Amino acid sequence: MIKVHKKIGYSELIAVAALVISVFAVWFSYESRQHSIKISGIELQPEIKVNAFLNKSKFKKLHVIVYNNGPVEALQLVVKFVSHRYFEALKGIRVSGTGSETTYIETKLPPLKSIAFEIPEHFLYVNAMLQEPKVHNILELRVTYRRPPDFKQFSESAFYFVNPEGLWVSENSTSLRSEQYEALKEAAFAMLNKNVPADLGWDPLHQVSIEN
Repeated sequence: MIKVHKKIGYSELIAVAALVISVFAVWFSYESRQHSIKISGIELQPEIKVNAFLNKSKFKKLHVIVYNNGPVEALQLVVKFVSHRYFEALKGIRVSGTGSETTYIETKLPPLKSIAFEIPEHFLYVNAMLQEPKVHNILELRVTYRRPPDFKQFSESAFYFVNPEGLWVSENSTSLRSEQYEALKEAAFAMLNKNVPADLGWDPLHQVSIEN
């Protein structure tokens, strides 16, 4: 049997070449777009860290320092304390509140810069400790900001609890190692995950120090 090999005509070669060119064009367009995104900084974002000095037995001035360790500035930065009350019978948080005295606003925080805010002791050790027993009071330090150039908003939070000595400490403090505090932490994290909108980028707030 004689095999007949079909010759590829000039028109078929042109079609194949056109297909190759179109595939390359799509790939080049994608790569160009990714390169443009990186150059414009859309993939870059601020990296916010905090250090909260809330333990009145250690510090004369109770204050918070907010750092931007990222490569781009943080825009419309809002730092606020939100006080929460835990109800053991309900195994959850049912009352929360904040105020202008503990809300701080900055237009922008440049890369590798920091800002500091003093927190009134009366708020921390009176207003934020109305629930009995005292350990059922929880503080949330909430930071929201936008990144340039697309102005996407981000929200990050850290929690502080009243330790057995009646002092505010971070969620990672070694003085909070008990089942009681684990229940408080679970309630705080559950409330936060429930209240954050799906389209808002949320992460636990990075803390510089864990024993403050």
